[in-house]
Amino acid sequence: MAADTSADPLLTATAEQVFADSADSARTWEAEPCTPARWAPLEETGLALVSVPESLGGSGGTLTDAAAVLHAAGRHAAPLPVAETILAAWLLTRAGVPAPAGPATVAPGADGGIPVPGTGAGIPVLRRGRLDGVLADVPWARSCGTVVCLAAGPDGQVHIVQLDPADCHIEEGLDLAGQPRDRLVATGAEPVVALPAPGGLDAGALRSRGALLRAAQLAGAIEAVADLTLEYTQQRVQFGRPVAAFQAVQLHLVRLAQMSAMTNLTVLRAARAAEDAPLPSGSGFEVDAAKEVANEAAAVAASAAHQAHGAMGLTLEYRLHRLTRRLHAWRGEFGSSRVLRSRLGAAVLDHGIEAAFTGGTTPTGDLE
Repeated sequence: MAADTSADPLLTATAEQVFADSADSARTWEAEPCTPARWAPLEETGLALVSVPESLGGSGGTLTDAAAVLHAAGRHAAPLPVAETILAAWLLTRAGVPAPAGPATVAPGADGGIPVPGTGAGIPVLRRGRLDGVLADVPWARSCGTVVCLAAGPDGQVHIVQLDPADCHIEEGLDLAGQPRDRLVATGAEPVVALPAPGGLDAGALRSRGALLRAAQLAGAIEAVADLTLEYTQQRVQFGRPVAAFQAVQLHLVRLAQMSAMTNLTVLRAARAAEDAPLPSGSGFEVDAAKEVANEAAAVAASAAHQAHGAMGLTLEYRLHRLTRRLHAWRGEFGSSRVLRSRLGAAVLDHGIEAAFTGGTTPTGDLE
């Protein structure tokens, strides 16, 4: 059940090989730091910085190429901060700063967006060139040499800030999939970079870009869940025939195939729409819709797969739970269903259905 990403076939094949190799060791690395040796294949192949301009240290390519790389990462449940590195590099290069070497991450803020000043939610603040604030739920912070966030400057203007996490107090945590999600406390931390964000780059733009990258990972993981479930039910024999021959199991297989095809197509459409969209993203509606489709498809796929597998799906040594736990973790990142539905509804109310689909934009702030 291969996804049509319309990306460079060589790139797609390379990503599949690199992440397939990483998956072989996934059980032993789940909650462990991302070491230089584990990250090296991504740097050597350029996969870590796909879609980042070559002039600023990236590998070049399009957002559709990045979605293809993340689709492969999701398929293999790669325990590596790939989306986070691409997103961090995108933020820095928007300000003209070269992409950093090694794994990087982004502080996503509440529900995948950075709250704006005045909402009552705390955000990092720059004072006299120093950063104060709390960065919550930062993916893989303990493994990265670079953390990028948005912060409020002295004049209230949004700034892009690059930090060394070693300058912060790190409180380690885990997400539902057992992957690092850390809390960073910055008290007078001196940024490596602190520059005013270019026009249009705000919390909404960060959330939208992150949502698309996560949706691509969800699409890959859903596809892998569908493939794994089909393979298992064809091999598992009950009452003298494969369980895939039973009508109740076939219903689960059909649902999985539907969820996979629908998510792949929706993410591809959103990636294409976002390729040249100005900031704030003119493709905000498509991206929000793609993430919401991926969120809901992930829930359906996880349920159907575990029903078809029975107790086998919960076995520690079996691969299914590594995929479905990621589905549940990623559903809540860069836009939960509650927030996305609010944003999509607001877009339709503000612009009308036709404008929302053909060029209307969603609000840039998360609705709480």
